[in-house]
Amino acid sequence: MDAELLSLWLSQQSLFKSQDLKGFINSERMTYIHLKNWLSSGRIQKLPYQYYSPVNQQTNQAVIDPYIFANHVVERGYVVGLAACFLHGFPVPKPMDITIGASKKFRRGVFNSYTYKPRLDSQRPHVTVKAGVFVTDYLDTIIEIIRDFDKLLTLPQFKDVLASLKLFSKEELIHRLQRYNTYILYQKFGYLTEAGYLSVDQREAFINYCHDRIGKSKRSLSKQSPSRQKHMSKWQLVVPSCLLPTE
Repeated sequence: MDAELLSLWLSQQSLFKSQDLKGFINSERMTYIHLKNWLSSGRIQKLPYQYYSPVNQQTNQAVIDPYIFANHVVERGYVVGLAACFLHGFPVPKPMDITIGASKKFRRGVFNSYTYKPRLDSQRPHVTVKAGVFVTDYLDTIIEIIRDFDKLLTLPQFKDVLASLKLFSKEELIHRLQRYNTYILYQKFGYLTEAGYLSVDQREAFINYCHDRIGKSKRSLSKQSPSRQKHMSKWQLVVPSCLLPTE
């Protein structure tokens, strides 16, 4: 194989596996030799999940972006959680842990200090593309953040996210909440709307819809700041003082 032609092939890749190179040069032995030489000379970097990426000689970094690489970790995977928030442009710090939802399990991997973590989902959420990355769509990302923000954000960060949100459609929001159908989500969404942190068209109808589905048990909006909370009896919800009604 002509060295110039091989260098041209490599320059056209951002990510590849050994079988891709083997398919190009049609030799298993030479595939092994070229990979070994490229690794030892710093022309490529070995990534998790049997991938390789050429190295930018100016930055000395793999040319594949760590978030774009998330597309290749598992078949039909999609970024969820805090990394999804970041990709949607919410005011959150850029996560170094990238959680990927999928229908099958995969092992954790690390690439340039970014850690790829699996989350098994029994049903696939709504998925879109942001910055070239498969990610839960805007509404499913918000539902997950409101449900799980104690695991992902501080209270001030959560308030910043709430302040950045757009107006929601009552019908679309109800349709999504029905998919999850949990008391705590109806409590949280109903309370946050009534308290002025979420904007929903047909506001009163949405609040009433949520209130009819909160169940009878007392739950917590957040377990942060346990000494500074108030029980909102209408919603059977214990609320941190910083998230009390704004009106």
